[in-house]
Amino acid sequence: MDWKIIQQSVPILEPVAIYSSIMEATKHPTVSLVLPMTAWLITRELDPVNAVIVSGKELKHEDLAYSVRKGREDMHTDYGKRYFEDLPLTELEDLCIATMLDPRFKNFDFDGMARYDSGTLTRERSVAWLRAAWDADWKVEEVQQVEKNAEEKDMHVVGAFMQRRLKSASVPAAQKPVERDELDQYLALPQEDQLDPDFDLLGYWERLRSVVPNMARIMARQFLAPPATTAGVERVFSRAGRMHGDLQKAVSEGTLKHSLKVAVNL
Repeated sequence: MDWKIIQQSVPILEPVAIYSSIMEATKHPTVSLVLPMTAWLITRELDPVNAVIVSGKELKHEDLAYSVRKGREDMHTDYGKRYFEDLPLTELEDLCIATMLDPRFKNFDFDGMARYDSGTLTRERSVAWLRAAWDADWKVEEVQQVEKNAEEKDMHVVGAFMQRRLKSASVPAAQKPVERDELDQYLALPQEDQLDPDFDLLGYWERLRSVVPNMARIMARQFLAPPATTAGVERVFSRAGRMHGDLQKAVSEGTLKHSLKVAVNL
């Protein structure tokens, strides 16, 4: 039994196990967490340029045992390819939109992700995808509702007008206030705490129904409804998470290296 292998593996697999349990949650939507958490893993926890804290001591990547080092490198490469490089553009767009619709990550900037997408995956691009989806599918309904409300208001105004006399026909009519776009209203709201473990995403959007009714009633629910626990997510995060829980067992360099490669390749 090589305890050095176990000690070095625990801090590498621990964040994967934590993220796995978070994304497999059933009480709250989790699809909006996929990109932020994966980006965090591959730019920090699994990035070979960063050291690892083992039993209170900092170890550089090159000082890790070969099997641990190789497993970390393989996971780092696979995560980048699976969730960014090789992900179909339509799926990436949906994940980016879901990320922007989570008020904890509405300012998420994908810092450090340039190596995987040639620097094109930015907050600005994610907001542009969100705006395009909003303008194409939901803003029309918003405009129609605004026009309907305006017509109803106009009818009340006409009734009041007929019941009184104007002092002067030359008095200019008051201009209608400019209606602010719901998406702009949402983006202008402050970002919520990213580290709040009890944040209720559905409750947040329910509270916004009086502010941005169309976004809260239709758009947010549609993009946040899909679970994060797709087959691809479960193949990587769940397997690695279970491995972390089993490290008290005897693990040799050969079996650990094999298990890490299985976790990212199956």
